[in-house]
Amino acid sequence: MEQKHRGLVYLFLLLFIGCVDINSDGDFRSRVFTSTNGENIYINTLNWGVTYDKQFTVLTKDPNELRKREDSLFAIKGLEPFVYRFENDTLQIISLEKINIHETFQTIKIKFSVLGNIEYGRIQDSIRQGRSKYRLLSNY
Repeated sequence: MEQKHRGLVYLFLLLFIGCVDINSDGDFRSRVFTSTNGENIYINTLNWGVTYDKQFTVLTKDPNELRKREDSLFAIKGLEPFVYRFENDTLQIISLEKINIHETFQTIKIKFSVLGNIEYGRIQDSIRQGRSKYRLLSNY
């Protein structure tokens, strides 16, 4: 009986490994915001893993930055690291931790607010209920 179970385990592992593309960089998404003067800022995300529960995010001028995991030098790690809104040439970001950006923008202002867990959770809930101008990264 033990041999039979071992064979099933090997079969399951073989099927699982065959279904996962280990060379895939994941699911890349990019959202662009343009200032009134034509300057662009991109929020790029890359998710991967069996359930896509690993995520890198960058704020950048480059629409292709982070297409590959090797591009993650300046990436923010973690699912939903911030919520955001873009209005009047200003990208407003609310997060749990301070976020550093490696680029400067001429006509786009970036405002950061760092909140505690409870306040941040309330904002995420209001977004999900459609009662906020802010957006979640997963709502592309």
